[in-house]
Amino acid sequence: MATVKWSALSSRGSVLGAELNGVVSGAFTALGTAYDNTANLDRWGWVELSLGSLNPTAGASVYIYLVPSVDGGTDYDDGPASTNPAAHLLVAVMNLKTGAAAKKVVTLTPFALPPCKFKFAAKNQSGVTLAGSANDLQFYTSNEAVA
Repeated sequence: MATVKWSALSSRGSVLGAELNGVVSGAFTALGTAYDNTANLDRWGWVELSLGSLNPTAGASVYIYLVPSVDGGTDYDDGPASTNPAAHLLVAVMNLKTGAAAKKVVTLTPFALPPCKFKFAAKNQSGVTLAGSANDLQFYTSNEAVA
């Protein structure tokens, strides 16, 4: 009988940085850096969100969206907006603790990755404007091995 095991996580770098700076509560970021999954064909993704100092309201979160380009990276949709957030794949809800400090949140559940190029966007639901600097979304991937 075959056994399926995770492969180790691979760091793919920052996919949102300056796009997170100064985003007001309720607003979306611009699309971040593209990730090309056509060569590695990674199956699973995780993200780690680091935010500069802020004091979010109770129940605060940041939503992370994946925006694919199915035509090889030539065209991306405009990204999520208040009029069409459901048009993109919500891959993580990063819940934030209250209290004035920098924040770091990691996804606990992996999300499936498409075999194409894609970008990320985020929606600030923290109740406050994000810090003007020191914000970052790191992206990690993994696969499975069958033995």
